[in-house]
Amino acid sequence: MKNIIFFIIFLILCSFSNAESETPEIEEVSTDIAEVSAGITPDKPILYKLDTFFEKVQVALAFKTLTRLELRLKLADEKLAEIEAMYKEKKYIQVIMAHKQREDHLTDIVTNYNRDDIPESFRDKVKNEHSDEEVFTIMRMVTTAFENVGELKTKEIMNYDY
Repeated sequence: MKNIIFFIIFLILCSFSNAESETPEIEEVSTDIAEVSAGITPDKPILYKLDTFFEKVQVALAFKTLTRLELRLKLADEKLAEIEAMYKEKKYIQVIMAHKQREDHLTDIVTNYNRDDIPESFRDKVKNEHSDEEVFTIMRMVTTAFENVGELKTKEIMNYDY
């Protein structure tokens, strides 16, 4: 039992480190969307599943609402970098996977956006996160992925719990 606990603690601590060795080079699609590294991408299923698990652990351990939302904003940016990286490689199923997870992070942010304990500075940060051109580029990538994957496969991906 102690070994399992130590292993879990070790894995959690490892999740906080930056996965630079796994990071593919990201070039711009048409804007400067990805300021954050893509890290482990959905085309590495086992590592991505572990990465996603540790992201959920980090979110669960963020007890303060503002801390959780800031983490979610950072993770949403990472998912955006994953979307861009997978789009460049024409891995459309993985684009949709990253999009779904980004959507989950953004949903939590939007749900808690108007709480009284959220400072105006955080709200401004969310409002100014991406320009209209960047949002259009993101939507173009995701739409292209949906078109290339097909309706049945898209529903399956969107209903999957990562």
